[in-house]
Amino acid sequence: MNASACTMSVVLALGLLIPTAAAASTVPSSLAGEWYAGTVYPRSTYSRGSDGFRQAASTARRLNLRTDGTYELTRLDRSATVGYFGARMISCEQISVHWEAGTFTVAGGTLTLKPSTSQGVNGATPNGVNSGCIRFNGLPYTDKNLKPQPYLWKASSKTLSLSTRDAAQDYRRATTAELAHANTPAPAVPAPSPAPAAQPSRPPVPARVGAAGTWTGRFVTQGGAPLDVVLTLDDARNGIAGMVYSPDERYIGTAHGNTGAGQLTITLNLPDDTTAELRAEGRFDGDRYTGRFQAFVEEQPMATGTVTLERR
Repeated sequence: MNASACTMSVVLALGLLIPTAAAASTVPSSLAGEWYAGTVYPRSTYSRGSDGFRQAASTARRLNLRTDGTYELTRLDRSATVGYFGARMISCEQISVHWEAGTFTVAGGTLTLKPSTSQGVNGATPNGVNSGCIRFNGLPYTDKNLKPQPYLWKASSKTLSLSTRDAAQDYRRATTAELAHANTPAPAVPAPSPAPAAQPSRPPVPARVGAAGTWTGRFVTQGGAPLDVVLTLDDARNGIAGMVYSPDERYIGTAHGNTGAGQLTITLNLPDDTTAELRAEGRFDGDRYTGRFQAFVEEQPMATGTVTLERR
């Protein structure tokens, strides 16, 4: 075999062994780039093979479609099961992650993802889990049976919809503010000042930071009977979460929110198997929260009123 023939054989062999990405010219500009569903988290949260996924406080997706025809997909799924802390029922959350990478092709209205790697972790314990919940590293897995997955796609400058016969997933472009907030490091905590000389009087007790603990709450509507509840809350990286009880310690629902934004949502389980949500906007101030709320039943707006919480 002459040199040119040998070279051609090597090129052909490599062409058969190495997946060829779609040419840049075949990727529509409206499709290329990063797409998100749910909360936009720091890049480390989506990083393949790392523990960064544990910091996610909710279900989320990130799909990166590059102009060279390669892609990366990260799926984060957060759920909760019932646990116990002593005799009290608590919410024990878990998170699963799926990482996928490969190439993709576009033919008219069909986008086909062709994975070359697919792996993940099922049922891991996230950061900020409630006290009393069992910590678990999760079960890692690697998919061996990789098959192309075609999707029907529709995209605008800000949104992307991918659908199959059985399911659909909507994505969006992250705003500049979302990306800046997600990827800005937390400010450094300044070093404490030297302690002053001891004084004979007892120093004041500092206010507690965050929302972790047990709270008593009252929701009041104009002309209606007040609703009294007890909340057990725990701080997480991207918010707060917990359980809701009646004053006689019967479990009646869940709570989640954000201390910095003053947002709090109480989901109550009603006797007819429906749910009611009390969506509050207010302010956390040490051991006290005050604000206003709107009640919803099956997404239908109902009464409004005031809410007050006191930490025990």
